[in-house]
Amino acid sequence: MKRIRVVKDKNFTTINNEFIFNKDMSLKAKGLLCHLLALPNDWKLYVEEVEKWHKDGKKAIYSAFKELTKLGYMERSQVREKGKIVSWEYTVFEKPHTQKVDVEKVDVAFVDVQNAPLLKTDNNKDLL
Repeated sequence: MKRIRVVKDKNFTTINNEFIFNKDMSLKAKGLLCHLLALPNDWKLYVEEVEKWHKDGKKAIYSAFKELTKLGYMERSQVREKGKIVSWEYTVFEKPHTQKVDVEKVDVAFVDVQNAPLLKTDNNKDLL
């Protein structure tokens, strides 16, 4: 394969290649993630705005958002005022970010735990 490189002195984004070769991720989600990573950090993200930038419809964009969330590349949280949802805040990650801990890989030292004896409750004089 022949590659033609360009000088990257302005208007370019450096990203981690790991997600590009993720076989579990659709091409649609990869493209959306590339686009989102190219945006400034303080960018307010709206699905309707993403829809204006691409020819894919709202359903396709929402499904890509869901896929990115499921795979750990995006988190969505509610912004509330006076108990009402006023907006959604999106956090986008270059590498999958999950709160789950893989229990099989956690290195825990073996601790010999024995059941402690139960307290006797048939002696009421200590309770008075």
